[in-house]
Amino acid sequence: MASQRRSQRTKSPVERLRAICLALPDTTEKVAWGEPTWRVRGRLFAQLDNHHHGAEHLAVWLPAPLGEQESMIFLNPVRFSRRLTWASAAGLACASTGDPTGR
Repeated sequence: MASQRRSQRTKSPVERLRAICLALPDTTEKVAWGEPTWRVRGRLFAQLDNHHHGAEHLAVWLPAPLGEQESMIFLNPVRFSRRLTWASAAGLACASTGDPTGR
Protein backbone atom coordinates (compact mmCIF):
# COMPACT_ATOMS: atom_id res chain seq x y z
CA MET A 1 0.00 0.00 0.00
CA ALA A 2 2.76 2.46 0.93
CA SER A 3 4.70 1.68 -2.25
CA GLN A 4 1.53 2.29 -4.30
CA ARG A 5 1.09 5.75 -2.69
CA ARG A 6 4.76 6.53 -3.31
CA SER A 7 4.38 5.50 -6.96
CA GLN A 8 1.32 7.73 -7.36
CA ARG A 9 3.24 10.72 -5.99
CA THR A 10 5.90 10.32 -8.69
CA LYS A 11 3.33 10.34 -11.50
CA SER A 12 2.27 13.64 -13.02
CA PRO A 13 -1.35 14.76 -12.49
CA VAL A 14 -2.06 13.92 -16.14
CA GLU A 15 -0.63 10.40 -15.75
CA ARG A 16 -2.72 9.86 -12.62
CA LEU A 17 -5.89 11.11 -14.36
CA ARG A 18 -5.19 8.88 -17.36
CA ALA A 19 -4.73 5.83 -15.11
CA ILE A 20 -7.99 6.54 -13.25
CA CYS A 21 -9.99 7.05 -16.44
CA LEU A 22 -8.56 4.07 -18.32
CA ALA A 23 -9.22 1.79 -15.31
CA LEU A 24 -12.96 2.20 -15.94
CA PRO A 25 -14.58 -0.50 -18.13
CA ASP A 26 -14.82 0.18 -21.89
CA THR A 27 -12.91 3.47 -21.63
CA THR A 28 -10.86 4.81 -24.52
CA GLU A 29 -8.69 7.89 -24.80
CA LYS A 30 -8.96 10.24 -27.78
CA VAL A 31 -7.28 13.57 -28.43
CA ALA A 32 -9.91 16.20 -29.25
CA TRP A 33 -9.52 19.97 -29.33
CA GLY A 34 -5.81 19.41 -28.75
CA GLU A 35 -6.37 17.74 -25.36
CA PRO A 36 -6.85 14.15 -24.14
CA THR A 37 -10.46 13.13 -23.59
CA TRP A 38 -11.84 9.89 -22.16
CA ARG A 39 -14.94 8.14 -23.43
CA VAL A 40 -17.04 5.09 -22.75
CA ARG A 41 -18.49 3.61 -25.94
CA GLY A 42 -17.83 6.91 -27.71
CA ARG A 43 -19.51 9.13 -25.08
CA LEU A 44 -17.23 11.75 -23.56
CA PHE A 45 -17.00 11.75 -19.76
CA ALA A 46 -13.76 13.61 -19.02
CA GLN A 47 -11.65 16.19 -20.82
CA LEU A 48 -8.25 17.48 -19.80
CA ASP A 49 -7.68 21.24 -19.77
CA ASN A 50 -3.88 21.47 -19.70
CA HIS A 51 -3.33 25.23 -19.68
CA HIS A 52 -5.51 25.43 -22.80
CA HIS A 53 -5.30 28.75 -24.66
CA GLY A 54 -2.70 29.95 -22.16
CA ALA A 55 -4.86 29.44 -19.07
CA GLU A 56 -3.04 29.33 -15.73
CA HIS A 57 -4.67 26.10 -14.59
CA LEU A 58 -4.52 22.38 -15.16
CA ALA A 59 -8.04 20.99 -14.84
CA VAL A 60 -10.35 18.17 -15.83
CA TRP A 61 -13.89 18.82 -17.06
CA LEU A 62 -16.53 16.36 -15.87
CA PRO A 63 -20.29 16.27 -16.37
CA ALA A 64 -22.18 17.01 -13.18
CA PRO A 65 -25.82 17.80 -12.40
CA LEU A 66 -26.52 21.47 -11.69
CA GLY A 67 -27.23 21.02 -7.98
CA GLU A 68 -23.99 19.12 -7.47
CA GLN A 69 -22.04 21.81 -9.33
CA GLU A 70 -23.27 24.58 -7.06
CA SER A 71 -22.44 22.52 -3.96
CA MET A 72 -18.89 21.78 -5.11
CA ILE A 73 -18.25 25.38 -6.18
CA PHE A 74 -19.64 26.70 -2.88
CA LEU A 75 -17.47 24.34 -0.83
CA ASN A 76 -14.25 25.03 -2.77
CA PRO A 77 -14.46 27.87 -5.34
CA VAL A 78 -10.69 27.82 -5.86
CA ARG A 79 -10.75 24.19 -7.00
CA PHE A 80 -14.10 24.01 -8.81
CA SER A 81 -15.71 26.12 -11.54
CA ARG A 82 -18.48 25.67 -14.07
CA ARG A 83 -18.38 25.33 -17.81
CA LEU A 84 -21.67 25.76 -19.64
CA THR A 85 -20.59 25.13 -23.21
CA TRP A 86 -19.67 21.45 -23.15
CA ALA A 87 -21.92 19.62 -25.60
CA SER A 88 -24.94 21.67 -24.51
CA ALA A 89 -24.64 20.29 -21.00
CA ALA A 90 -23.15 21.72 -17.86
CA GLY A 91 -19.75 20.51 -16.76
CA LEU A 92 -17.68 20.95 -13.64
CA ALA A 93 -13.95 21.74 -13.73
CA CYS A 94 -11.71 20.44 -11.03
CA ALA A 95 -8.46 22.44 -11.11
CA SER A 96 -5.22 21.07 -9.78
CA THR A 97 -3.81 23.18 -6.96
CA GLY A 98 -0.60 21.15 -6.81
CA ASP A 99 -1.62 20.06 -3.32
CA PRO A 100 -2.91 16.45 -3.24
CA THR A 101 -5.20 17.30 -0.32
CA GLY A 102 -7.06 19.83 -2.48
CA ARG A 103 -6.36 22.81 -0.23
